[in-house]
Amino acid sequence: MNYLFIILLSLISLGAYAQKDTDSYTQKNGCTYYFDKKLNKNIYTTPTLNPEYKKGEHIFIVDLINNINIPLEEIHNIFWEEGINTLLCKLIINSNGSILSMEIITEGKNKDEDNHTELEKLKKSIIRSAKKLPRWKPAQCNGKNVVYSTYFEIRQSAFKMPNSLLNKNTVIQHPD
Repeated sequence: MNYLFIILLSLISLGAYAQKDTDSYTQKNGCTYYFDKKLNKNIYTTPTLNPEYKKGEHIFIVDLINNINIPLEEIHNIFWEEGINTLLCKLIINSNGSILSMEIITEGKNKDEDNHTELEKLKKSIIRSAKKLPRWKPAQCNGKNVVYSTYFEIRQSAFKMPNSLLNKNTVIQHPD
């Protein structure tokens, strides 16, 4: 009976260790990070200094949207047909300030229909746009540049569409 208890306790400890290896957050020097096996990197979520988009954080979404080459009407139709108002995005900024990874997590309601293909097209266009943007000032943990992960939302209302622009040839342009 004692052996059974020891084996059970060992299995529980091993399970906790395996979970810690994949999903844990570690704190070091006031910074919180996790190890991403896919990227093979420590990804910081609370550094001592957050990254900064060189034009200003509020301009990041504007620049991101302005680089998408999909007609406005089509973008609004995608949001409407998929039954979504917001795209939840995960952004990983490398220690040199470049975008290491971007993922759009939001799924629409039409997963098995042709309309869902349009949502995937929009997601790919947004990710392509993000990778074309200028580098960020990297996040830091105690003066050392680190890889940083954050989540942000792109709301449908960010894609402004005045009634005068409702035609198939309307494409988002830079406001230069």
